[in-house]
Amino acid sequence: MSVRTDLNGKRLRAPGDKAVYLVFDGKKSHVKNQEIYLRLFPDDWAGIEDTPEVAEIDEGQVIEDAYLAQSDAEDKTYFVANGWKRYISNADVFSRYGFVKDKARPTAQADLDALPEGDPLTT
Repeated sequence: MSVRTDLNGKRLRAPGDKAVYLVFDGKKSHVKNQEIYLRLFPDDWAGIEDTPEVAEIDEGQVIEDAYLAQSDAEDKTYFVANGWKRYISNADVFSRYGFVKDKARPTAQADLDALPEGDPLTT
C-alpha cells in the first residue's frame, strides 16, 4: 500500500467492481453510494477510471456524506465531507477533481464557519 498524491482528484474503480473511490491527500476514499456521488460529479458517471492500481493505494475515510457548498458571502466553493469543509483553491483543482460547479449548494457563510476546516484541495 502507498500514498499516491499523483492521483489526487482521480475517481477510480477496480475492474469488475462497482465501488468508486475519490483520491485526495494521496489516499482512496470510498464514495459510499450513488446519491453522494451524484451530488458532486457528472450524472453520466464519466471520468471514472478502471484500474487495478486501486488495491495498492492507502485507504482514506469512507465518504459517508458529501456535497459542494458555495458561500453566500464570498466567492468560495467548498468540498464538504463527513462534517468537514475543504476549500477548492481554484478552477484547475475543480476541474481536476471533476466536480460539477452547478451542483454547489448556496450555503450561508455562518453555516460554513461552523464547520471544522481541513486543508484546501490543491493540485
